[in-house]
Amino acid sequence: VYRLVDIGAGGCEIAVWLLREARRRGLRLTVTAIDVDPRAVTFSQSRYGAVPGLEIREMDAFQIEQLGPVDYVFSNHVLHHLPDAQIVALLRVLQRNVRRRIVCSDLERNQFSYTVFSLLTRPLLRRSFARVDGLLSIRKGFVGHELAELATKAEIKAEVQRMCPGRVVLVCEGNLKVVRPLGLEPRTR
Repeated sequence: VYRLVDIGAGGCEIAVWLLREARRRGLRLTVTAIDVDPRAVTFSQSRYGAVPGLEIREMDAFQIEQLGPVDYVFSNHVLHHLPDAQIVALLRVLQRNVRRRIVCSDLERNQFSYTVFSLLTRPLLRRSFARVDGLLSIRKGFVGHELAELATKAEIKAEVQRMCPGRVVLVCEGNLKVVRPLGLEPRTR
């Protein structure tokens, strides 16, 4: 069974989708969805609390070691909310506590994304906080090399990819080595 932590899970839509997709592909996956916002946690628990394989917790990503060994970590639109020093610290914490892979998807800061979002949301969300927050989030997003530099500062080897529309994704390997108790080493032939 693979264990994934979804950081900043919000409404848990991605976590639920991942569980459905894993089941469809015959993979055994559990997801721990964490968020620091108690409103998001309350909403998610009321909507998805009974989904098999999903645990929803109010928790800070820096506390991930409390969850024990984790195979994968995923975050979506989280990093741009943090100052650079906290991103560096978080990447270090994650790499120490993840066995397989860390994937952090965020917004790409560019004029095209800003303009398109602005134009598409103007008629529907003219006076909405969602529009103002979305435009601010794009301005706080990243250019690919900026995420790569933060990974370098964290002393981790990461790959940063651009993805359309308007996304950058940081991918790095976990560094947690699981130590087997004596007597449980794999057999050699």
